[in-house]
Amino acid sequence: MHIDTELIFPMRVIPRLRELRGPVWRDLIDHILNEDTPIEEQLGFVLMMVDLCSCSTCNSYSYRAMRGCTTCACSAISRFREDDAVLVKKVKSAGKRMARAYKEVPLVSSAEQSER
Repeated sequence: MHIDTELIFPMRVIPRLRELRGPVWRDLIDHILNEDTPIEEQLGFVLMMVDLCSCSTCNSYSYRAMRGCTTCACSAISRFREDDAVLVKKVKSAGKRMARAYKEVPLVSSAEQSER
């Protein structure tokens, strides 16, 4: 397996995507990378990239895996033929899905689990 290959889209790749599109996309990347951005929005971006890059069908024998996550993500973003605003909508939609998931599945810290 390639050293740059992970199971799903890695957040460490996000900065490399910044310059691949226009100002709307760059603003989105800056927002996602901001430490004050809610985790649901950051994970929404990851979910959108998982969908866009088809990470769920990637495996160690696939061409995508051999090229690595960074190259795959850069290619997927560069090849996306719709407007940057469409990508922003996809990220917002995925962020809402993550927020709903957070509400449905309460997160319990390991300290709280040990008390139970």
